[in-house]
Amino acid sequence: MLPGTSSPYAAGVAIRLCQALAARPVDLRGHPEISERITLSIGVAGWQAGDGSDGWYARADAALYQAKRSGRNRICIARALDLKF
Repeated sequence: MLPGTSSPYAAGVAIRLCQALAARPVDLRGHPEISERITLSIGVAGWQAGDGSDGWYARADAALYQAKRSGRNRICIARALDLKF
């Protein structure tokens, strides 16, 4: 959560997180010959005027699952959704 930032700025932070994790292989404990790369999927949603936490969270969650469906190391920015609760 990055209060006071725009969605594009938050997406830039998310991209840098993905790149940093992908650049550092993780060795499995007890098996130094096995090295894995960590991937990360992130959904970004900016707070919109009149938002409640439910709407904001639903947009972020939808963006996260879109990122997961799109492949590894993906960032998706939520669009405004007409969600009813």
